[in-house]
Amino acid sequence: MARTLTARAADARRRIDAKSLERISAQAAEANGIIDARTFSWTSLFDDIEATLPPTVMLTAITPTVGPDGATVRLTVLGRTVEAIDTFIERLEATTRFENVQPSSEIVTEEGLFQTMVTGRYLTAPPAPPPATAPAPPPAGPAAPSSPGRQGAR
Repeated sequence: MARTLTARAADARRRIDAKSLERISAQAAEANGIIDARTFSWTSLFDDIEATLPPTVMLTAITPTVGPDGATVRLTVLGRTVEAIDTFIERLEATTRFENVQPSSEIVTEEGLFQTMVTGRYLTAPPAPPPATAPAPPPAGPAAPSSPGRQGAR
């Protein structure tokens, strides 16, 4: 029986066309990318950014690269001060939806604003909560009185 299965498996491997397998694999990867992009919520991303953006910082560009476990997000922001941009980065990370947020480049514009490229991971699903502990048993004490009811009505 084992020899028969081994022979069938070897025969099947010989009939596989490497180019067809490569094409199918590429198509599957493309389909997975489309599925990943559909699960990415632009609304959630913009809500998180809006909730953390200081009034003196303006978002000018956003580029997410979506993967199965989240997205790498590149943000370009303009701020009046470096401190305001630092505050924005700290607020992003405090949401727990962003991690490893780092400024990657910074220039001063002709208007005297700080233009900074910020890159970080955006998690498409909120982090899992810590495991719950078992609830404490109720305190021991006198039992609550039972409500009177009809007994043995015949």
